[in-house]
Amino acid sequence: MRSIILVGCGDHGRRILSPSLTRLEETGELEVVGLVDTQAAALRQLESTFPKARQFVRKTRQGLPELISELGTAAPVAILAHDHDWHARDAADLLQAGVSVVVEKPYAVSSDEVTVVKRMTRSYPERIVLAEYYAFMKAAPLFHAAGLLNGESFYYTRSGHLEGPQGNRLRPLAIPPLDSIGAIRLVYCDILEGEGETGRVDHRGRHFADSRAGIGMILDLGIHALAILTALRSRIGQFAADAVHSARAAQARQLVDHAARKFKVPSAYVPESYAETTLYSDRGVLAAVAVGKYILSDRNQRRLILVGDEGMGFLDMSSCAFSLAVGDGSLETICRSPKDASSKYVAVLRACLAILDNRSPFLFDPTESALRSNELCLRVLDLARIHGFASTGFETGSRPRDVFELGGTV
Repeated sequence: MRSIILVGCGDHGRRILSPSLTRLEETGELEVVGLVDTQAAALRQLESTFPKARQFVRKTRQGLPELISELGTAAPVAILAHDHDWHARDAADLLQAGVSVVVEKPYAVSSDEVTVVKRMTRSYPERIVLAEYYAFMKAAPLFHAAGLLNGESFYYTRSGHLEGPQGNRLRPLAIPPLDSIGAIRLVYCDILEGEGETGRVDHRGRHFADSRAGIGMILDLGIHALAILTALRSRIGQFAADAVHSARAAQARQLVDHAARKFKVPSAYVPESYAETTLYSDRGVLAAVAVGKYILSDRNQRRLILVGDEGMGFLDMSSCAFSLAVGDGSLETICRSPKDASSKYVAVLRACLAILDNRSPFLFDPTESALRSNELCLRVLDLARIHGFASTGFETGSRPRDVFELGGTV
């Protein structure tokens, strides 16, 4: 059983991580022994969820190894779910102190930090995991269809992770179903969110309102999209550092107003709310990606479409179902990942623990894939900034095609 220290008990730690950590405590796979946050109020909100865990209020610039040393726990694992600009530096400190780490995205917020994280993954390959929710959970049906899951992994041996259209348990197939669509020529992926709290960030902290300390949608949702594409290297080729062909971005007026009102952030430092990019793999496969919040009208749209020369694959990343159409046939669902809102992060945590135990559930390198997606997103962000954001922000609920037409071009 792994001893877990949760670093960051804000919105993500409380709403996403804690329910799944609780589920895995119940099955005896881990135990949460420590909670760390800069705000005592955030710790108190998880007090009843993890009554046995020690609580630590972190002071400004206080090192994590010093703070948690009194736990005296052997071989702990720290999950870094706190402020984005602390991920790389805290991971480095903890690894040097003998603590294993699971790092939430973004793993790096600058090119210099990418270099640091790469060095860590080379120096401590068995003690660092770069967690990725979309790749580890939502894309599992696609990876099954592509033959990219380890047949002995929990995806196949434990219920609730992969099932056929009739709810039947799946096993790897000798001929991966994705083979039926032939060579992949084109990829389209969008992660667009406009529904309720999911579709905005004004309930989140400053790190989603000030680019000087945090991130926008390129490093938030863009990493989700590109982590899947980079994992498909055997199918569509590799996206090198210079793979990004075009990029443009825009701000939502609601976020600009919120940042100014609550945090006094000038509009020039408010992160992008919507972005589009195109990339070419070394096989000449074109990938078009769009990500954003405050977009569409009270609904979400999360899709990954693979166009092959003999058919099409479709991953619905909201229902987590993968479908195939061969020739001019209709799409048929071949598998899905059951999604329970109260435990949707269980697959991510199980994958992270398996990787730490040197039992990766994937037949691709998840560390390389995560790092490459982060690196590509930084390139997309740089290119978008060079061109500048759209001259005026877009209104909440806008359609993607209207963002740049109504808000100016870049």
